[in-house]
Amino acid sequence: MSAVWRGDLRYEGLLEAAAAPSRVTSLTHGFYRYPARFGERFVREAIVSFSRRGDMVLDPFCGGGTTVVEALSQGRQAAGSDLSQLALFIAEAKTTPLSKNQLDCVGEWLGAITTDIAPLLGPSREAKENLAGTPGLLRNLIVNLCALIATLPRGATQRFARTLLLRTAQWALDGKEEVPTPTNFVQRLHLSYEVMRKGMNRPVF
Repeated sequence: MSAVWRGDLRYEGLLEAAAAPSRVTSLTHGFYRYPARFGERFVREAIVSFSRRGDMVLDPFCGGGTTVVEALSQGRQAAGSDLSQLALFIAEAKTTPLSKNQLDCVGEWLGAITTDIAPLLGPSREAKENLAGTPGLLRNLIVNLCALIATLPRGATQRFARTLLLRTAQWALDGKEEVPTPTNFVQRLHLSYEVMRKGMNRPVF
């Protein structure tokens, strides 16, 4: 360790956090597994050690928004930018608080549309054009669910529902040797909703 770092507890804590084998699951971090992200413990340690409450934390390459979420949860102001539209969408979903009524609205919508999934398995023009390589029934289900999100209130509620669908689709399609059935997908969709709702209830933005 260099002379500058030696004896400075801020750097020692940062190095310890960087080496910690932690999963990104707390707060709203589990909404989506954005590639090449930092662990939240490392980011939190850096923010607490090198800024004060009320300071502005800037992340010009914010990715999935880990730094922005941690900054807000630690009483800082935060700003993030990125070239990726997916990154900006995920970061906004993670940092936009929803009321109990908004979360209940998504839960009721989810319960209503998945009581009988048969109508959601039919083909559509959008399904033929998207998700190439995905088995037909699952592709139809995902595309039809995406279309039905438009029936929810616009803004944060729809964004939360789209992130819910994106999170579940990532689980279903990301490197699995065997793609889940539509029934398995719907079961996971409900589980994802509970995880995301729990995460949304934790941060204080």
